[in-house]
Amino acid sequence: MFRFRRREDESANQTSGDQADGRTDSVTRLPNSQYFAEAVEREVARGFRTGLVSSIVVIEIDPVPANRNDLLEDPTLARAVAARLRRAVRATDLVARLDTWHFAVLLPDCDDDGANEFRERLRTALSRTPFPTSDGRRVYLVTRVGAATWDPSIRDVSSFLQAAIRDLQAWSAAYRDVAARFRGPAMPS
Repeated sequence: MFRFRRREDESANQTSGDQADGRTDSVTRLPNSQYFAEAVEREVARGFRTGLVSSIVVIEIDPVPANRNDLLEDPTLARAVAARLRRAVRATDLVARLDTWHFAVLLPDCDDDGANEFRERLRTALSRTPFPTSDGRRVYLVTRVGAATWDPSIRDVSSFLQAAIRDLQAWSAAYRDVAARFRGPAMPS
């Protein structure tokens, strides 16, 4: 497989043009939710035409400690997360920022097994080392990841995305159950 790289000046021009038409997140320079929805719509149509599968991975990220609201808008942290996501994907995948701490990846030609493997690899890549913040601190992230693979019962973008979000919620609930078991009974004071 060959990768074509844009020259830096072409890349900069493309980014500023995308921001002007509202399809790119201004902080991370990733495609935004509108662009992502359009790409998923094309992928769903391709699935109906060709029968090829694709997957969506939805990522929810929280800084540790969780009560750090000042970190939710930290541009350095958001850009570092975006950079790590870009390094984790294939050239054909699309990484997008859906909102402040929700990202998504469209995985063309990726079945359920591949999506689940990617989910775990991504979760580990985002959780294992700290990220820089604007004030020079380094913070760890709690990462929850859900995945869905297209099948003909998924008729539109919303259904596809909702399937990945339901999976994310199921993983989050399972994590809370396991964490509660390990916490054990409260110690008397």
